[in-house]
Amino acid sequence: MTNGENNAAAIALFMSVLDIPRMEATSFADAGHTTLEELAYAPLDELFEIRGMERDRILAVRERAKNYLTSRARE
Repeated sequence: MTNGENNAAAIALFMSVLDIPRMEATSFADAGHTTLEELAYAPLDELFEIRGMERDRILAVRERAKNYLTSRARE
């Protein structure tokens, strides 16, 4: 997959699984976070550097990603 295809797939995944708007999903993907694991476990300082994203929102999205991964691990 090319970088653009990878970002498009990540954006679609984030919108679907995390129920976040396209603009937020795009911000995460453009910052290099293209998997749920990266969103859930990337260092917070790294996530807080994403332009246009508030800390509270990043923490909420990160929690959603962790919850999703945890629920998948139980299946």
